[in-house]
Amino acid sequence: MKNCPEIARNYRLYKEILAKKKQTSTPTILLIDCSETSLWKEKTTTLNHDATNMIELLVAKQNNDLRYQLKLFIPELNKNPALYFDSDGPTIRNTNPINRLSESKIRTPYLSFYNEDGNMQAYRDSFIETHEAELQNNINVGMKYFCSKNNINAETEVPKITEFLPLFPISQNADVHADVVFSLNHGNTD
Repeated sequence: MKNCPEIARNYRLYKEILAKKKQTSTPTILLIDCSETSLWKEKTTTLNHDATNMIELLVAKQNNDLRYQLKLFIPELNKNPALYFDSDGPTIRNTNPINRLSESKIRTPYLSFYNEDGNMQAYRDSFIETHEAELQNNINVGMKYFCSKNNINAETEVPKITEFLPLFPISQNADVHADVVFSLNHGNTD
């Protein structure tokens, strides 16, 4: 896993920024192709918060697959994600020699963060253990989990992630055929 000396030097600031309440400005995050040849769709949005540091949320989903990643960036501290969630992919190894053997290999899904030494560490908590299949198969379940762990939209609804916009407004209770008159005459004039 990665090491970040900038975060080690500013660890208190890193933890303070992560603890701040953060808010997305949109109820829906629409993923778009990174390029014509890209295997991923993604969207980056700046989070509103009460700190002076810029915080960005990147949502990325692999095309034609369920794999996705949710990443939080604090560009002032590091160009790499300050923390992230990975839904699927290879098992990773925590390189911190203090870790117990059972914590050294972490399978997906997992959440990664920096420790006080500036080492990126991956872990699985009880929610991941009990909801592994849901987290791997549904990006919106993963988004809700990621937001709850990182104080994002704590008092409002978590944004829905989609790859498509509906052509027509979605109406929950309206009868779309209410004003349509059907003729049973079939061309008969009698």
